[in-house]
Amino acid sequence: MKIKYKLINASLFIFILTSFFIPSYAVCSEPQKEKAAIPYEEEILMEINKDYAGATKVSDPFILINKAFFHFNDKFYYYVLQPAAKGYNYILPDALQKGIDNFFNNLSAPVRFANCLLQGKFQKGAEELKGFVINSSLGFLGFFNPVKIQKTSEEDFGQTLATYGVNNGFYLVLPFLGPTTARDIVGNAADYLLHPFSYLEDAEVKMGIRGYEKLNHTSLDPEKYEKLMKSAIAPYELMKDGYLQMRAEKIKK
Repeated sequence: MKIKYKLINASLFIFILTSFFIPSYAVCSEPQKEKAAIPYEEEILMEINKDYAGATKVSDPFILINKAFFHFNDKFYYYVLQPAAKGYNYILPDALQKGIDNFFNNLSAPVRFANCLLQGKFQKGAEELKGFVINSSLGFLGFFNPVKIQKTSEEDFGQTLATYGVNNGFYLVLPFLGPTTARDIVGNAADYLLHPFSYLEDAEVKMGIRGYEKLNHTSLDPEKYEKLMKSAIAPYELMKDGYLQMRAEKIKK
């Protein structure tokens, strides 16, 4: 129980901290202008992604630290996660990997359901609840997926905050976790309290389960990240713009 209360207190601390920094950076600092590796790169990105041009205009005051963590995560993927995922993929059948991925997706249904209600998406919330009940019973705890709940359309508290007018704040790259924003850090802390994993007492067990979830999900397409980065002119900018555009698209849905 002590570990659980410490995690809750940590989540509240993150909420207070980011609530202070979001307005502080908006008033006291100007967004740093990033130099593209090639002069026409930004023009190309803007042409391809006109609908999301505004979504990428986010302050990046910690760019040096962010780039350091980006390169750390990049090396971790190539030297640790991808080889482990390929070995895991060789051992486990594809159908079993997909079933495990369905299980974890079904387990996060309470998070999606709560955020659907908070956003006023009651029909979508009803679909999430229906999917959770049927998939948990007839689908054997979600391993099978008779009611198709798409992961790409999931709702989270970061999106909920956006619907109430909270902007991204500053951009941040975290070790192992990857790109995020000040708003999404607060959102992730709130979502954690809604997830069934938060009720587990052992922090090491929770970390192990989360790591396994990531390994299994990566094994479904272990070369996805490599394909994305292979043709990137400026990988850091590509990842940043891609994340912000993905979040903007989810908020629109």
